[in-house]
Parts: sequence; C-alpha cells; structure tokens
Amino acid sequence: MPKLYLKQKVLGGRAEVLAYERDPQTFYYRQYQAETRSYRSDVIKGAKTIAEAIELAPEYMLAFSQAALSGSSVALHLPSGNSSVVHNQPLPKTRREAIERALSNFLHQEEIRLQGGLIKPSSLKRWEKTVRVGILPYLQYKQIRFTNQISETTFDEYAAFRSGTVKTRITLRGELDVIGHFVRSYLVKHKLIAPELAVSKELIKRPKLRDKDLLANPAFTESDFQLFLKNIRQWIPQFDRQKPKSFYFRKLFYEWVLVAKNTGARPEELIKLRWRDIEHQDVRRHSETAKQENILYLKEQGIEYENLTELEQESLGDVENWITLVTLHSAKTGSMRTVPCNLSKVFDRWRDFQIQWCRTHCPDLEITPNSLVWGNPEKLLAESFSDSHFSRTWREVRDPIQKNFKGHWLSDQPYTRYSLRSTFIEVQLMKGISPVLVAEMAGHDIKVLYEIYQKLNVRQMAKEITNIDRGRKREGERTTRSALESI
Repeated sequence: MPKLYLKQKVLGGRAEVLAYERDPQTFYYRQYQAETRSYRSDVIKGAKTIAEAIELAPEYMLAFSQAALSGSSVALHLPSGNSSVVHNQPLPKTRREAIERALSNFLHQEEIRLQGGLIKPSSLKRWEKTVRVGILPYLQYKQIRFTNQISETTFDEYAAFRSGTVKTRITLRGELDVIGHFVRSYLVKHKLIAPELAVSKELIKRPKLRDKDLLANPAFTESDFQLFLKNIRQWIPQFDRQKPKSFYFRKLFYEWVLVAKNTGARPEELIKLRWRDIEHQDVRRHSETAKQENILYLKEQGIEYENLTELEQESLGDVENWITLVTLHSAKTGSMRTVPCNLSKVFDRWRDFQIQWCRTHCPDLEITPNSLVWGNPEKLLAESFSDSHFSRTWREVRDPIQKNFKGHWLSDQPYTRYSLRSTFIEVQLMKGISPVLVAEMAGHDIKVLYEIYQKLNVRQMAKEITNIDRGRKREGERTTRSALESI
C-alpha cells in the first residue's frame, strides 16, 4: 500500500479526500461501502489543490450513490493497483428545465409510483396541493424560472412566504419535506440541479417542533367529550327529511366518534375497517351481586350453597363480559395491529341499525364480512364517505360549542378528529399502562409517547411531589381545579 501524503475527511465524515507521496498532485475521493465492507475510490479530475478536491467531493458522492441505486457495477482505480479497476464516466454537466415542466413531470412520476402501489393516494394528493399552493407560487415569487437557478439560499424565505396560510410548524415541515423529495427524487435523478446541493444541509432548513406543535391535536377532557357527544345527539334529529341517507350518516358519525376515541385509530384506518376485522370475546367476570342472587335462587329451589362443589360455588358469580378486538390496517406504516376495547354494544348497535336501514332503503344490498363498517350504501358498502365529508361534519358539530370547551391543560388548540386518537393515548398512559404497549396499540412513535408520558407523569404525581407532612393525612379522591376557581 503506497504511503499517504495527506488525508482530509469531507461531507461530514462520510468520505475522504486523499493523496499519495508518489504523486501528491493527484487527489482521490474515497468512500466506505458498508454493504461490501470495502472502500471505493476514484481520481478527482481537475483538482490541483486540496481545496479544489474538497469542493468537487459532492459530485463524486452523488455519482457513487446513483451507481448504487441503479445496480450498476462500478469498480474504481486505486493507486496501489491491488483492487479491481474501471473508471467512472466523466460527470455530465448540469442541465436545466423550466420549473413548471419539472414540477409537472415530478407529479407524473409520483402518479406512476401510486399505480405501482409504492405510495398511497393521500400522499400524492398532499404533494399535488403543496406544488399548487406552495412550491410553484413561491418559485415564481423568487423569479426562479429554470431548475439550474436553484441555489442554497433559494428556499430561505419559504417559511415567511407561507406564514399567512400555513397555521402550524408541522404543516410547514411537511411542505419542506415535499420540496426535499422533489429535489432528491426528480431534480438530482435527472441532473437538473447542481450535485453539491443534494447533500447540502443549507438548502432546506426545517423548523424545530415545539411542545405546542406536538399538541396540535389535544386530547379531550372527559367533560368536554361528554359535551361534544351531547351536541352530536342533539344534532342527529335535525337531518334532512327528504334525504334518508342524511340520517344514516349522522347516526354513523356518532358511533364513529365513539369507536375512534376508544381504539385510538387514525381516521384513514377507521374508514377502511370491515366487519371481518371485528371480533367479540366473552372473557367473563365475577359479580358478587349476581352470586348472591344465584345463591338465593338456589335456596328457593331447595339447594344449599354449602352442598355445592368449590367450582360450582365460584361459577355462581360469573357473568358475561364481552370485549372487542379490532384489527386496524395502517396505510401510513403498512402494518396491522389489534386493539382490545369495550365496544361490543356500540358495534352491535351500529350493526343492527345498518342492517335495518339497508333493508328499508336498499333491500337488495347484502351486508357481508367484507362490507365496510362505515360504508356508504350508495357505494354498496364497498366505499366509505370521503375524508372531507368527515372533516366538514366535525367542524359543523364542534364549532357551535367551541367556546364552551374547557380545553386541554397543555394546549389552546381546538379539538380535531385526531384529538380522539390523542384522547385514547392519554387515557391509557394515565391508567399506568406501559408506553411501549400503548405505542403498539396506537401504532405510534415511542419517542413521542415518552415525551408526552413524562409530562403526564409529573401531573399524575402532583400530590406526591407537593406532599407536606402536616399531621394526620386523609385519604380521598383526587380533585382538580383551575387557578381561577375558588376552593
């Protein structure tokens, strides 16, 4: 192995530029490949100084990455002559394309991926909206007409440009993620942008999320949730008498809210729920009241409790205890999970209503295990109502009583449909259930759950933390009051 003349790490330590004593004017780019556990390198053409070699390093990193993605075998020259060698082709110069055309081609590329099942429809819809209302107007505002005009500072003002429309940092980060995807999956792929921009951390600066950003969908307090349910019950009879389906959807919405709150399911998961995904189990429970009633009944029949076997005595207190196992399919993670809940009566009530309604208004429609639980009868229960329909209904029911809500103690944001999911998670954590198990039931990021759990744990331990020994203690139910309420 020839002796090194100099070596300099580049690209945040992901690669290095080096030269050998036998030819210190020739610089090499070298990068470790974890897949093959070996180094790949190539001569940096046109570099006469170490500074020039470092400046050209991103181009070689990009070339290596493209070769790996394409699956092409690219062996490289090593000065020692001990490794297999095939030179990389000279890197082509950056081309350019009109911004409107590039964005249109990008969306067409994603449509093809959708057809191949690689992304979900909601992702494409979100990207189309971001391009239409965000990226294209912004680049026109910046007078960027061609792709090769994009520089490290191009998107520095994007957050300010969108501040009047985008309400949360989470939404803004989502739009910046779309920009990053556009750069990586289209501009870089087609060499329509300077290669060094692909690895620059300055091109897209994503804002940090604050605690209040993570609580954009606050959990319901119990009193607020009961107020919300009461308003839905009052809203149901106000349906359009000329449209029977209006009554059907209002009843559906009420049961849907109960299921969402008690399963922690995402709206898109509930929309896809089928009757085959629901299973009821009788796990039995002991009731002392039932036991005494059965003992009295047996005594009237001339059978003494003491004459029963131990097993018969224990069974006298057994009563039905139906639980429900709901299997959810997530398009977001591509996984399935099962959530246990006490919703057997809710599902039975909705099933009976759906069957009766269909017999009256759609007598030829048969409800099968493959029918959607929240299916639209006009679509033969093979499709549900649109997400926008649920969203509009939520606002219609929530907004009139918004001022009456007490609100979540950590957030001043209004309740959203995802608040039902947040409520499920928070209730489970407050019960003392392990965050790991809660994360599994919710299909959630465990790191976020731990952040929330720490705040809830402090609140739950408030009595122990502030406890002062003032003589005799009186145990009783914990109560809570706001700072504006008197004792």
